[in-house]
Amino acid sequence: MMNIQMIIWGSLAFVGVAGLIFAFRDKLVSKHNLLDGSISRGVIGFTIPLLISGFFQQFYTTVDTIMLSQFVGDNAVGAVGPSGMIFFLVLSAMIGFTAGGGVVIAHYFGAKDWTGLKRGIETFYIAMLIGSVIITIVGYLIAPFALRAVNLPDDLMDDAQEYLQILFLSTVFVFGYNGISSILRSTGDSITPLLFLIVSTAINIILDYLFIYLFGWGVQGAAWATFIAQGMSFVMALVYMGRHKYEHLRFHLHRLTFDRIIFRKMLRMGLPGSVQQTVISFSLVILSTLVNGHGTAYTNAYSAIQRLDSFIILPGMNFMLTISTFVGQNIGAKQFDRLKKGLMVTLLIGLGFSGLVSAIIAINPAFYLNFFVQGEQAVAIGVGYFHITIWFYPIATAMFIFSGAIRGSGHAMASMAISIFVSLILRIPVAMLLNTYMGVAGVWWSFVMTWVVGLTLNGVYWKSGAWRKGHALVS
Repeated sequence: MMNIQMIIWGSLAFVGVAGLIFAFRDKLVSKHNLLDGSISRGVIGFTIPLLISGFFQQFYTTVDTIMLSQFVGDNAVGAVGPSGMIFFLVLSAMIGFTAGGGVVIAHYFGAKDWTGLKRGIETFYIAMLIGSVIITIVGYLIAPFALRAVNLPDDLMDDAQEYLQILFLSTVFVFGYNGISSILRSTGDSITPLLFLIVSTAINIILDYLFIYLFGWGVQGAAWATFIAQGMSFVMALVYMGRHKYEHLRFHLHRLTFDRIIFRKMLRMGLPGSVQQTVISFSLVILSTLVNGHGTAYTNAYSAIQRLDSFIILPGMNFMLTISTFVGQNIGAKQFDRLKKGLMVTLLIGLGFSGLVSAIIAINPAFYLNFFVQGEQAVAIGVGYFHITIWFYPIATAMFIFSGAIRGSGHAMASMAISIFVSLILRIPVAMLLNTYMGVAGVWWSFVMTWVVGLTLNGVYWKSGAWRKGHALVS
């Protein structure tokens, strides 16, 4: 009975939040001016829809995990966690390109170069389509080999492979929606993609209940629910762009043109981000392999940790997107003093959000973990993780914000180099060493060390003023 009650209350909360967003969507949109006016209002107005959007995006996998935990069991949760990490690893190359393309588009928008903006958007569409088709084919084929490579326990293998292969079939939908969202955010609209996401999330919740609880399809049901819901978000976004009120943003399939010069600019901005995302994802997969080596209970616990961590880290990730767009637009407009003030404002607001979320979780982490995993040992493992890391999340937030500012300024190579160092060269050896002497707690401490060193290096680079050099992206 308690399981059903939690789902009912969660669904009612979802409906309430969604209703408020629809009711106040016009006011949210009116606060998104990043080029002039109040910086704090612009940053908050732009970021709040991103935070809500991130919350609903996390709902895709979170609802899957909660439903599987409540109606199937902890092993089902353990199966979807490593699958999600591998999926993200393979997608990392295109995720970085999406961010890089968004920065180039933001520069054109800030410079009011409507011809360049239109060509950039069309080139972006073509590149995303080709890339997502390639990833779908490659990812589907390598799924079973990748799961064996991460030391996944045998009793989780079949469910994990089914889940991962269905996820890869949805790649075109994932990047279609996120690509359009990046275009809209780069031109100042972060609310419209959120409205599509709310609808598709509602579809995902309903289908999860049908496929997992009523039909008894287990992990496969969760995967197909996600596939269908993501397809709906992509279709809605595509229809909207086809009817957009501004011609330079409108999608015309039969008129798409590919601009090699703009594509090279996007590669120059996106390739470092792609490498950066791939390195970060790869390091997380290696850490997952270390955790999986401790047994099924640790795999299940780590899957639950990932789900809760995805919500705690949301402020940092979304303020990173905001400052990247803010810096990109203001560089295009040559407003350098404003972008420096914007970084400080974003840091203060981001740290406040992150600190609040950390405090809420710190009160009783076991309460939140119980939504995702039921076994006492798995919950205890998760609590141990948060006892070590919870008060360091604001440091991670500051690291993300500085990194986003550096990327938005056009110096993505510097951001990439720092990420490679802290995520691969530093984190992996430290995690392996500490895992040998401290057990799984050593893996948890490797996260903390990465955040502290990453913040230090990003902050020093920004303070050096190197980001001022070379702002010819839109020339």
